[in-house]
Amino acid sequence: IAKAEDDQVLATGEALLAEERIARGHNGIRQWHRVIKNPLRDVEGRIIGIVGCSVDITQLKEALDALRESEQRFRSLAEDMPLMISTTLADGTILYANKAYCTCFGVRRDELLGRSFLEFLVEETSYQKSIGLVEKK
Repeated sequence: IAKAEDDQVLATGEALLAEERIARGHNGIRQWHRVIKNPLRDVEGRIIGIVGCSVDITQLKEALDALRESEQRFRSLAEDMPLMISTTLADGTILYANKAYCTCFGVRRDELLGRSFLEFLVEETSYQKSIGLVEKK
């Protein structure tokens, strides 16, 4: 891979960013790296080599993996909860709603997401009328 990348930089004269690459450290442990390669030019602008930098991003990758696992656990827990669970922005825009939330409002999830939860609330006067009818019975 490295030779092909070097050849590409030399041929095109353009920088290359290899987002993630697995390597073995001196201790044999797998490490993740972000590699950047740039053409090295002489004073006349001719390419005479390559300058590269490799940054160990192993901790970042491990943290992102742990975050994904945590999000999946939360999603599984929230999805199966018999209580209504949602996440919203400060303006009421729904970002997430579990099955119970969708069932309560009688809509599919894709009909909820991106809309304000206020759209799904019953008007106060209608609510009060409904309560009044129930109380009379």
